[in-house]
Amino acid sequence: MAPLAGQHTVVKQSQCSKEQSSNVIVTAAAQDAVLSVHADRASAELQHELHPPLISKYHTLNPTRRLILHDADQDSVRLLAVESCGAFAAALSKDDCSASLLPVVQKFAQDKSWRVRYNVAAQMVPLCEALGSEMTRAELVPAYIKLLEDSEAEVRIAAAGKVSAFSRMLTPPLIVSQVVPRVKELANDSSQFVRAALASVVMELAPQLGKQPTIEHLVPVFLNL
Repeated sequence: MAPLAGQHTVVKQSQCSKEQSSNVIVTAAAQDAVLSVHADRASAELQHELHPPLISKYHTLNPTRRLILHDADQDSVRLLAVESCGAFAAALSKDDCSASLLPVVQKFAQDKSWRVRYNVAAQMVPLCEALGSEMTRAELVPAYIKLLEDSEAEVRIAAAGKVSAFSRMLTPPLIVSQVVPRVKELANDSSQFVRAALASVVMELAPQLGKQPTIEHLVPVFLNL
């Protein structure tokens, strides 16, 4: 039996949707490849050679791409969006990072997929370094704390392993008030892998806190692991 005209329409619409998602994935992968090759040249040379054409292309694609990424049901699309953030952060200015990448990271830190949240935790430090200490303290601390408290152990593992690197962007009082309480909770986490990830980095907080806060807050945590 020949398919009805309406069925042809549905099939064509489905094919267009798949092609659109595939194009987004390919675009993201291509941009990632270019930026990863030049990751070690993200200073003045990268800004000079790649920044004008690449960032111009990014801003041209960004409105449509962001709409698709934010509304996409496919985890793979959102995963690629998050993976792009660290590479783009190395090439963008602080203002561009704040305007284009920060909203994406903040949204995906609460994504329904734990794999997307995991990638956010993995990309958090490069983004913080691109944004700078002030913007990190103002905008990313709540998102990072939520990752440390995530319901999925895999996300907590990724976030716990970044405790020291993330805290380098913070002041000692902010570390004590925001990070240390979650570190104490993670020291008693039900997952041994979360505790292991924390144990590998927790004492690196000592130089940032100083002698007395380290004795008071970190040593008990370390001994409890």
